Amino acid sequence: MYIRRAAGSKGEEAPSAADLRDENSEARKVIKELLAIAAIPLALLLAIFGFLGVKSVSDLKQSITDGARRQTEAEVLRMQGEIRKRLDEQFKAESLQQLVRSAAKDAAATAAAPMIMRPSASPR
Repeated sequence: MYIRRAAGSKGEEAPSAADLRDENSEARKVIKELLAIAAIPLALLLAIFGFLGVKSVSDLKQSITDGARRQTEAEVLRMQGEIRKRLDEQFKAESLQQLVRSAAKDAAATAAAPMIMRPSASPR
């Protein structure tokens, strides 16, 4: 291999174009051989890690989905309990009981009015 020197250096002539082409050709050949040697193990490692990674990613996705489902179900159950508790408290409240009684009294009076026959104005 040649070391490229500026034209006019002491002691040596500049390499010819053919010599530079040969040197470049040899360098490319060496690089290609090294890449081919390194590419096979690298490709095998990537394939193995890729397979394991896909499996672990799908497992991770499944575990996240399962965890989210459990948390959602637990939250729904907690909220249902809280709603039941609040409804029980509200139905026990005196104001709601009075409102229900009043509404029932009004509904009964409205429904019963047509059923009760009122005597028409009779002469006394």
